[in-house]
Parts: sequence; C-alpha cells; structure tokens
Amino acid sequence: TTRGPTRGTSQVDMTDDNRGGMGQGPDEGRNGAPQAKKARRPLDPSSFYSTTRGPPSPGGVSSSSRAARVDAFVNDYLAKLKERALAKQRDVLYTQWNTQQEAFEFADREDPEGDYVRIFSQEVESKSNNQGQPLRKFLATSYVELWRRYKDVPTKFRHFYEIIREGSPCHAYFDLEYSVLDNPSRDGEKTVGAFLHLLRKVLFANLDIRLDDRWIIELDSSSALKFSRHIIVRLPGSAFLDNSHVGTFAAAIVEEASRNRAASRFSEMMFVKNKHGQESTFIDMGVYSRNRAFRLFRSSKAGKSEALMPTARMMRAWENSFPDEKIFMHSLVGNVDLNARLLTLEVLAEGSRDGSTGGARTVFSYAKGVAGGRQGRGRDVAR
Repeated sequence: TTRGPTRGTSQVDMTDDNRGGMGQGPDEGRNGAPQAKKARRPLDPSSFYSTTRGPPSPGGVSSSSRAARVDAFVNDYLAKLKERALAKQRDVLYTQWNTQQEAFEFADREDPEGDYVRIFSQEVESKSNNQGQPLRKFLATSYVELWRRYKDVPTKFRHFYEIIREGSPCHAYFDLEYSVLDNPSRDGEKTVGAFLHLLRKVLFANLDIRLDDRWIIELDSSSALKFSRHIIVRLPGSAFLDNSHVGTFAAAIVEEASRNRAASRFSEMMFVKNKHGQESTFIDMGVYSRNRAFRLFRSSKAGKSEALMPTARMMRAWENSFPDEKIFMHSLVGNVDLNARLLTLEVLAEGSRDGSTGGARTVFSYAKGVAGGRQGRGRDVAR
C-alpha cells in the first residue's frame, strides 16, 4: 500500500518507473538517451508593477494602479481590524475607585477626548459612613461593559447611579416627587400628565418642537409614602450643553406654571406641600447640581426595594417592543449622539442687552458645533 505524502517530505514521484511501468524515466528522451533540463529564467519582480514593461492591462488599467488599489484595500482592512480591537478593549474597561475624584482623574487620563469612559457610583448597603448613610464606590467604565455586569447584579444589591459630569452634554431629565402623606388628595398620574402638558407647551413656544411620546423615558419608583418618577426626554438630533442648561429649562417650566397658575389647572398642579407643610414644586430643582448622581433604570436606593421601572404610559408609547438593554441605554442622561446639536438657555432680565422689559424671560438657542468635541467633558454614541 502506497502512503500519501507526510508533513516535511516531498510529493511521491508518480512517473511510470515509480509505478513499475516500462516507460522512459523523467530525464530520458525518446531514444533512451539522457536529455538536459531547460534552465528557467528568473522572474523580475518589477514586471508586476512597472508600467514600462509589457502591454497595458485590459480596460486601460495599469498594473501599478491595480497594485495601489490592493494596497489601499489591505491598509483599510487592517485599520478596521485595529479599530475593532480598540473598541473591544474599550468596551471591557471596568475599574473601581474609592472617591469620585479618583474616578474622574482616571477617566481623563485614559480617555482625554471623552469618547467612551463614563463614571457611575454604587451604594454599598452593608457599609455606612459616620452619618449612617451607605458608602459609595465609583466606577469608571463603558456603557457596554456596565450593562454586561449590571444586568446580572441581584436586585437587593442593585443601587447604581449615573454621574452627570459638570460641563458634559446631556439630555433633559426631571425628578418629579411629593410626599403622599402631605398631599393625600393628590393624583400622581394626573400630576405627571399636567407636567407633560407644560413641557410640550414650553418646547413648542420656544423651539417649535411637538413632543412625541416615543421620545420620553418615564420610570417610576413610588412607594406608599412617596410619589417618585424620573422623566428623560431625548429630542432627536439635539441635547443640552450641560445639566445647568437643563436646570434652566426646568425653571422655565416652573415659571410658566407660576405665571398661569390662577387660570390653568395644569399650572396649579405643579405645586405641592412638603413635609413641613410649606409649598414646593413638583419638579425637584435640586438635581441640576455639579456632578449629579442620577439613579439608573432598575436600581433602588440602598435600604429600599422600590426600583425605577417603566410606566404603563411609556410602554404603550413604545408599543412594548423595547428590551431592557435598549431601555437602559436610552435612559442614560449622558448618552448623547456625537452629532447632536447642543441647546443653551439664557435668562434675560428686565433691561437686558436686547432691550426687553417686563421681567425675566428664557431664551433658547443652539451652541456652535456639535457634541462631538470635548468642550468641558464627554461624548458618546447613543445606542
């Protein structure tokens, strides 16, 4: 039995001699006399590329042009492979820090352009500081890696917050709340409806935008003692320059309610009683401070069980078609598209430079450029 060629040996010679036949050997002529092998002329490598040798290629494309195209294709392919490798490396980034400042410093070293590193915090329920409040640890990671880990965290340990960095572009967000005990006759759903009515009114009056329910992420974590709801609004192609401008936007809604309070039941519903019996606004105006922590979808506060979950109104608008990962990504306030135009708001007082009189008013405008530059802080692609 003849075995085939093995690795490291030459191919078996299948001439007649080796098959046991009577034909001539490989170096014999017809008369049996030895015949000299013809010497092969070595190839000139330049013949593959030179335009001065040989006839032109079919279609009038020279060999050098084809070679240049091949080189360009290979270089482009290698660049894409490198970018994919870098993207994968960025996605799996996950570091923990004891302080927020340490996390900020790491993010600025690792990602100076603010492309992918984001900061989050987690309340550690089993530990507390001197005031009896849960300790926090800070995470520097990507959205993709955070979700990969976050979705598997047991519910009782899921106490996570997005850090909205000072100077970072962000979407509009609102924290709506009141004490149930101090507002016993209040209907939370109707109060949110009144807020959305005023939100639409202010957007249309200042930006000619008709708010679509599908642009709204509405998450609820109410309890028997407290009504609590988060609203995130993603205007297509737009975001706010930073959260201070979102705060000015919220103040404009409160101002609209105050101005029309006597004539509009929607405006009247924007005012509630706090635990001291004093009047307060339904919109929590304290959430627009620097480097604000804003609780994540499916997270609860440490020591409590009420997690932020989608409302029936939101799921109807979204036609119940969005999986948890997409809700998570859309609910991130800082997850702003690179090409988003950035809104700015300025409050002009009486006697301001534009010559207006009769009290303060808020002016909406777009900043130059888009969210893609780090004019202050980060950027990211909306998913």
